[in-house]
Amino acid sequence: MKNCNRLLVILLSLSLLLSLCACGSGGNDTTTASTAQDTTAGTTETTGAAKPTYTVKVVDESGNPIFGAVVQLCLDMCYPAVTDASGIATWNIEEAEYKVSIAKAPEGYSYSIDENFYFQDSNEMTITLKPAA
Repeated sequence: MKNCNRLLVILLSLSLLLSLCACGSGGNDTTTASTAQDTTAGTTETTGAAKPTYTVKVVDESGNPIFGAVVQLCLDMCYPAVTDASGIATWNIEEAEYKVSIAKAPEGYSYSIDENFYFQDSNEMTITLKPAA
């Protein structure tokens, strides 16, 4: 069953990645956009700012990490990520006030689709999931 859950998470991650690619984010080539050559001085100048990292850790009520939770950051569009073995999902994305929610909890855990979270004073947060009733 554990291998089936991992396979499901991998397939879900791949399908999310493919659907994001199909949407055409229109700015994935950061190497040409973020670096400009000054041919007269022979130097490279960085024109784009580094994107901040947002981190969400998903744990159970005992503080144990939860693997395989689908977490999303939303603004004009949503950016999903799946938590790793440490219960962590990360994004390197433009700075904004993202709404954070659990899109899908692993089997055995419950969540409310109406419950949203916001980063407070940092780009990190922890979300606690409850056992399914």
